[in-house]
Amino acid sequence: MLIEQFPWTAAFGLLPLSLLFSFALSDSIAAEPARAVRTCLVAYGYFYDPSTLEKMAGNFDLIVWGDPPSHFRQCARIVNEKNPKTIQLFYRDLQAMHRYYQDWEKVAPNRQWFLNDQSGKGLLIHKTWKWCAMDLGSPGWGAHLVQSVKNELEANPDWDGVFVDDVWTYFRDEFARESDNRPALPASGYRKAFFEKTRALLARLKKGVGKHLVIVNEDFEKGDFLPESDGAMLETFVHTRLTPTFAVDPKDWKASLEALVKSGREKKLFLANSMIGEGAGEAEIEKTHRFCYATYLLGMHPRSFFSFHLDFNQVLIFDEWRLPIGKPKGPYYIKNKVYFRQFAKGLVVVNTERKKTRVTLSIPYKVWGKETTRELTLDPQSCVVLVK
Repeated sequence: MLIEQFPWTAAFGLLPLSLLFSFALSDSIAAEPARAVRTCLVAYGYFYDPSTLEKMAGNFDLIVWGDPPSHFRQCARIVNEKNPKTIQLFYRDLQAMHRYYQDWEKVAPNRQWFLNDQSGKGLLIHKTWKWCAMDLGSPGWGAHLVQSVKNELEANPDWDGVFVDDVWTYFRDEFARESDNRPALPASGYRKAFFEKTRALLARLKKGVGKHLVIVNEDFEKGDFLPESDGAMLETFVHTRLTPTFAVDPKDWKASLEALVKSGREKKLFLANSMIGEGAGEAEIEKTHRFCYATYLLGMHPRSFFSFHLDFNQVLIFDEWRLPIGKPKGPYYIKNKVYFRQFAKGLVVVNTERKKTRVTLSIPYKVWGKETTRELTLDPQSCVVLVK
């Protein structure tokens, strides 16, 4: 159940009024029940008032701030004062250059840093977001990127590291356009070497920032960049923001879970970010959040974080995060095609099949912390989090 949506976003009318809850500055963070999981937040909104920042400090263990970093430095400072343990990352794009970026004036004269089309003359533009694509193999772009990140970290001690966006395992041809929107592609050699160019640039960045964190927003589709970074976000963990209704593909579901598990084996941070599209109703939000959250519990580890968004301008908090299930007692397991994971004081059960299934429990549990039962009937693609 969604228990809080921060007041400033309510004016945009993105959620039913029945989902909106208010809070007071006097609310005690210490008095709230402990969360069963570590949570993260992607905070791209233009304005956050002091009461919202206080709640962010008390409810999220990691925050990714938006662009430009200069706009969010004061927010990071306030959060750090409220809760110094909160990990805070500023935003930097690996391969995009917008004309409104704060370093555009430095970058623009260096034509050789930009990615050209096959003719070697035209700039490539992202179809949707309209940014200019940078050449990841350009020594000049690499040096500028690393130095700009180092400068931001050295000047602002509230940052724990950098969140690197648009880290792809392959070049996405469908997004490449000329400035007049005609389809255009870079040279085939660049596309073939794209993964290795990305790896090399990330390794250079990580070496340059030293002890600070480098967290990449990647797709995990054709490999990953965990070795070259401190961890990764999977922005479409289990569910994508593109649809306002619950829709999960079994293959994508399993890929999300395995990416999370792999990050735990490799002792890397993992930001499991789930979303549902704008316009979703209360029932769809609850169903989607619960399925994504239960999947996260199947694979969560000490370095992982969970988040759920309608968009990256809102701040949502769910009471399921505070169910007292304790710590995991081992990895997930599968029985009769149903996924289970034992916790010290609970049990997670996920049915990924497109048909109903029945489960008999060895002892009585409280379903989502409420009614007690030993017999479960799980709808297609549904889940429960059980509390002893």
